[in-house]
Amino acid sequence: MDSATKIPTSAAMDDAVCEVGPCAPRPWVGPREGTVPLVSLIAALAPPADATALILIGDDGYRQELSLAAVRDADALVVTAPDGTRRVIFPGQRPRQWVKGLVGIEVR
Repeated sequence: MDSATKIPTSAAMDDAVCEVGPCAPRPWVGPREGTVPLVSLIAALAPPADATALILIGDDGYRQELSLAAVRDADALVVTAPDGTRRVIFPGQRPRQWVKGLVGIEVR
């Protein structure tokens, strides 16, 4: 657990998302401008070479743990809604794997 790479806050998430994708000025973020491939965000986190799991954390405390290899193979997107909230969507997967209100990512 000590080796987890984290983005623990919404402000840090803003910074990380803006590093890897285009960010539109607030208060409105369009669906294109607010969409970043999850693999790009993971790369920006620079996880340790031995990392095997990705944990997505929602603002309601929901945690979804996924295989890092499976996430890298998926077309998952981090989408920013007009109100600034984020969700991770996995096209072709059931919505139960999606995380609403994304506030953190851990790579272990």
